[in-house]
Amino acid sequence: MLLPGVYMLKSALPSGKYLDIRCAEKTDGAPAQTWVGNKTHAQMFSIARLGNGLYTLKAVHSGKALDADLGWLLPGHEVHQWDAYASENQQWAICSNEDGTVTLLNAANGLALDVEGANDGDARAS
Repeated sequence: MLLPGVYMLKSALPSGKYLDIRCAEKTDGAPAQTWVGNKTHAQMFSIARLGNGLYTLKAVHSGKALDADLGWLLPGHEVHQWDAYASENQQWAICSNEDGTVTLLNAANGLALDVEGANDGDARAS
């Protein structure tokens, strides 16, 4: 179980880039991506436990929730930020892995937050 707080979420890929909201945008639909760590608020996420084994992740710079685009059921769809509301596409299970990393699974579709194509450069989160 993860303690509520503010976290920077680092990719397990060799580059070690961080989950980031593109250009620190504050609008609904601004995409999540991986980017070189810069310790800005666009790379910090407030994680809160919902009490049902799920969590919400809100971008510190905007207060908006990490959102799986319309809860799509197929892999590869964009993850972005959106105004927070009580929808499963903004709820995430945080699962511990044997190597000490965690996997974020979206409650609406069961898919893991992933770096598109395992791209080790700057890439879109899906």
